[in-house]
Formats: sequence, C-alpha cells, structure tokens
Amino acid sequence: MTDLVPQYLAWLEGNNKSNEHIDVSRRVLNNVLRRMRGVKTAEDITPAKIQDFKTGRLREVSPHTVNLELGYLKAFLKRCVKEGWFREMPAEIEQIQAPGPGRLVPLCEDEINPFLDALKPRAREAAKLILL
Repeated sequence: MTDLVPQYLAWLEGNNKSNEHIDVSRRVLNNVLRRMRGVKTAEDITPAKIQDFKTGRLREVSPHTVNLELGYLKAFLKRCVKEGWFREMPAEIEQIQAPGPGRLVPLCEDEINPFLDALKPRAREAAKLILL
C-alpha cells in the first residue's frame, strides 16, 4: 500500500496540484496507513479496519479532523482504482456524523493544550476555568 503513495503523489504533481496539497496528502496518507495496522494491500482495507481507525482516532482528535483524513484516504483509493492500481474500491468510506449546531463536542487534551500554551498566563488561567 505505502508503495502506491509515491505514485499517487507523482500523479498529483503531474496534474498541477499545489506543493502544499501534495505535502499535506503525503503526511495524511502516511499517517492514516500507519495507524491502520496490518494494511499491506488494498484487500486489507476492510470496513472493520476503517471503523477501528475511526474509533482510535476519535480518542485523539475531533470528528472534523477524522473526516478530513478519511477524505484524503478516499481520494487516494479512488485514484488507485481509476489508474488501474486496484481492481475496485476496497471498502466504502463513510464520514463521521458530527453533532449538529448547538451541541457541545468535548475536546481532547491534544486539542486543548496547544490553545492554552499560546495564551498569556492570566488568560490561560481564565480559559482553564471556562474549560472546566
């Protein structure tokens, strides 16, 4: 699987995608594939593997971030099919339904700490109180 990522990135470059888009695609795809343990071929990408990825990733980041990662994976897999690198789409990739407007989404520490670290000391203490 990971040997197809460079081919996909070359395809992106050949189709005039920005360097930023290519770099983000590289990082996200390598991260997603690394987190999907045991995925060596397209056949290894199963609905269960995708669900395991979603569940594990939701413990670390927001649903929005997981959906972005799934979007990059889906675009990669679709291109693999169009280029003939895969015979068919290995699994259906559905995005996570994020809570609607007005519903609170708890943040995880990985999302809170960078925000708090960027604040001045007094503002940081106030933000901690609000977050509690």
